[in-house]
Amino acid sequence: MAQALIRGMTASGKLKASQLFASAPEWDVVNLNKLDQMNIRKTSDNVQLAKESDVIVLAVKPNLIKDVCNEIQQSVRSTNQKLLVSIAAGISTANIEKVALNSMFI
Repeated sequence: MAQALIRGMTASGKLKASQLFASAPEWDVVNLNKLDQMNIRKTSDNVQLAKESDVIVLAVKPNLIKDVCNEIQQSVRSTNQKLLVSIAAGISTANIEKVALNSMFI
């Protein structure tokens, strides 16, 4: 799903691939290679991504939302200027807020 969003954003001309920054685990070689093919800056460090991004799209499996939110929590609390977008199926905004990302716009 994240790749479809990336392709749509870049195909629309609204964003350039160079403006995007994505994270995938080091073991996820398939997705990391796809990010390379799309010429998108990539990392395996969610904290780095959260610090350097204004908009964070949570495009992870629902069972990983809590872990990812806990991981980036400190980085996003340092500012109220982050926008968080979740496309995780079945996870409500209220559930994300419970993971203490209350300093963000969700």
